[in-house]
Amino acid sequence: MTWKLWRVLQTPPIDHPLYRRHVKHTSFYYVGWVGPVLLLLVGTVLAPTLFFVFLLLMPVLYAITNGTVYGAMWSMHTSSGIVRERQRHTYELLAVSPGGPMEANWALCTATLYRNRTFEHVSGDLHWVIRVLLGLIVLVMLTLLGASSIDYQQRTLALAFSSLVFTGVIYINYVQAVTIACLTGIIVATYTQNIVDARLWSFGGVLLLQCGNYLLAFLLIFPGIQFASDMLRLSGFLTMLLLPILRLALFYLTGESIITGLWMILMTRLGADQSEATQLLNTAAS
Repeated sequence: MTWKLWRVLQTPPIDHPLYRRHVKHTSFYYVGWVGPVLLLLVGTVLAPTLFFVFLLLMPVLYAITNGTVYGAMWSMHTSSGIVRERQRHTYELLAVSPGGPMEANWALCTATLYRNRTFEHVSGDLHWVIRVLLGLIVLVMLTLLGASSIDYQQRTLALAFSSLVFTGVIYINYVQAVTIACLTGIIVATYTQNIVDARLWSFGGVLLLQCGNYLLAFLLIFPGIQFASDMLRLSGFLTMLLLPILRLALFYLTGESIITGLWMILMTRLGADQSEATQLLNTAAS
């Protein structure tokens, strides 16, 4: 479900009236690297000796958190936009169009993402960070593989492979965070007719789901995998390669479960049948 909905977000319905009207709004701005730079400055003031550590971690932290932070704001604007359309009594008219309420809600949601090309800028930042990380991984690997010790070479390859998997985690986290945010924003708008409540519940809902996902992964799943490996006394080069893959798979499945659950809730709240859902997903795939 993750990649099906991700394709929907990447192919906005540019001919839909809701999309055309809302994508022109200018109430949402892309702030880029302002937040990470401010955190770098604050961290440097509090701990000047760790400046280069903060500098190296800044792109990675930005790549990890940008999906959640921007997703929460996109969710907030999506839910308030839907509630505003309801208050104007224009939502009902668009909801009876051939695509139904499902298409109308996703049209407004994607308009929020593509407003001022914010979604393109944020995604571009992520791709830039991933390219740099991949380049550094290859550079470090080529530098360290010159060692004569086979054990050292295997550990270097295992570390490089783990870094590649971590890069995959960063990308999957971004995709799932944005998808969760969009689903949350639309769902919240079905429960309230107040714009302020819609903003608060959608923003808080995204942060709650994402933080819960992170806590589950980093405090339970990842340590649990390592604990099981130690208990079974698994070791060797293949084990060092398989454990990162297992962590990545379970991290993905956790986010996939959240997205599937939210999708089912959305279908119920909108009263959408399978034909509407299929039409939405097939339109993105075609």
